[in-house]
Amino acid sequence: MTKRYILLLAMLIPAAASPPVRGESAPGPDSVLATVQDNVVITVGDFDLYIRSQRQRIQNQAPNYPSYESLLRDFAMERVLAASEEAAEAEFLAMPSVRWGEWEIAANEAYTRVLEEIRASLSKPTEEELRAYFDEIRENLVERGSFSFRTLFYDALAVGDPGAREGLRKRAELARTLLLSKAAPDGTVPLEEFLRVAAMETEKPTSEFRVRGPFLLGKINPAIEKAVLATEPGKLTEIIETPQGFHIARTEERKLPHDPSFEEVRDKVAEAYRVREYERRKREYEQKNAMEEFMVIHEEGLDALLDKEKEGRSGALLAGAGSFDVTVQDYEDYCAAKARPPYPPDLEEENDIRDSIRTNLMNWLLIPDLLRQAAEGEGLTQSATHERRVAVDLEVLHGTEVFRRAARRRFERFEPIEQSRVEQYHAEHRRDFMNPTQYRLREIAVAPSPASNHPVEQERALRAAEERALAALAEIQAGSDEERVVRKYSVGEEASSGGVTDWLLDTTRYPKGMWEAVLARPRGEWIEKPIRFRNKAVLLKVLQEMPGKPKTFEEAESEVRGILENQRRDEMIRNLQEETLKKADFQIREEVLKQLPPIAKRFEKG
Repeated sequence: MTKRYILLLAMLIPAAASPPVRGESAPGPDSVLATVQDNVVITVGDFDLYIRSQRQRIQNQAPNYPSYESLLRDFAMERVLAASEEAAEAEFLAMPSVRWGEWEIAANEAYTRVLEEIRASLSKPTEEELRAYFDEIRENLVERGSFSFRTLFYDALAVGDPGAREGLRKRAELARTLLLSKAAPDGTVPLEEFLRVAAMETEKPTSEFRVRGPFLLGKINPAIEKAVLATEPGKLTEIIETPQGFHIARTEERKLPHDPSFEEVRDKVAEAYRVREYERRKREYEQKNAMEEFMVIHEEGLDALLDKEKEGRSGALLAGAGSFDVTVQDYEDYCAAKARPPYPPDLEEENDIRDSIRTNLMNWLLIPDLLRQAAEGEGLTQSATHERRVAVDLEVLHGTEVFRRAARRRFERFEPIEQSRVEQYHAEHRRDFMNPTQYRLREIAVAPSPASNHPVEQERALRAAEERALAALAEIQAGSDEERVVRKYSVGEEASSGGVTDWLLDTTRYPKGMWEAVLARPRGEWIEKPIRFRNKAVLLKVLQEMPGKPKTFEEAESEVRGILENQRRDEMIRNLQEETLKKADFQIREEVLKQLPPIAKRFEKG
């Protein structure tokens, strides 16, 4: 693991599994948050564990986190269904999704206990250890420096002779003098004045003069970097001359390189040291308890897995680790439950397929189970906290599976949506089912002449291509045959087709900015300036427009049916949840719910 990676982990990994953030008057873990059938209660502690089990799902919705009430309703429903008779049936418990879900909970929670023990065992480093580690990672603590700026640029490549270039220099000097005359007493130039003069000098909108950067040192033209770093934020640089022309830069932000002392970064070093030790001990634990020599993968089992016709293949032993055995059926069930292919479908060579299966067996099943066995053997899974976590996880798993089965049974009883309902929905929402507008364009695409790899030479070649594109446009505007001119100046497909495209949607072929430019012009008129696209200078115009029109019922029928099916399914799921909670007499203790801290606070760290 690199030192830079350890520093990154130090910023991302919390010091421990943090308890929920609570205010001074927040309810304790035994406070009753809700009740369901037969006086079953949901405590704040139970709910905390439920949120922990749903952490990833909730974080994925940030910043629009679900409400506590909606989460509590989900948990209550899952708790009720997990206690149902169906959840105790042997058939239910034998389902691959349930069986492997239970195994995954056991493995994950056992490994969580391992990590917690490793964190708890970390001792505070001595001052001598911290200073030694500071010396070791000092290079990664140096602040490299960065800067950002706006620039008024006078393009010398657009002119040719040295005399014209000198004229640009004088223009730049006059503009800088004008800007300095507007400076505040401390020498800073107001941004509005810089933008006004820049727009006046270039005849471009002020939006063109956005902040450039921030750049790390050594990433852009050294002359510009040196000038900006020598200038305080808000002030102007001297005239910066480059092969391309002349720049007047206004420094926006400047962070000079800094080599911090140990005292300045002591806390950061201590956290990085803690993370390094944590990662080292975790790696040692895994290497000690999940060595490859503890795992067995049976070639006969691989034969059976790959031979679909082999008699008795399902029960063939495929792999093992300690007390944990995996049959062919087990592996296929696991893959089905987790929606994972047994091996990548694009593999063709049998040796590659076998190697892939071996790797999957080790990473997905054998290593996690060896770590589970080690944790259990060390007594790490005997605590009441661990048992409560597992219990809540199992409630969520079983309740979710029972709900899915109930929803599936109810959905299977639905009659097909009547044709008249589909037709009515289409008639009422016709504008939601449109064939989009399509365009046929004509394109002049001028390729630059061959140039060296030097950026300046390449830029000159592209500028020349733009000039040729404008010359082609001038010929057309003077009355020359459009198709002949396009073929004369263009290359490739455009030359052979006369530049006429197929029918296109305004989301295809060209980037968004090019579509915006051509569609902003009156139909039949060329854009005024060439746009660089695929290393060519391109001019476009709309030849024909096929307005969008509503789809016929036949064109939209399958799409309409899909919408109605989804609406019906969503309504059925809501109703099923409401029926379950109503039957269970679900009641929320509003006064307790209101005392919980904002849900976003739970996810601010870690």
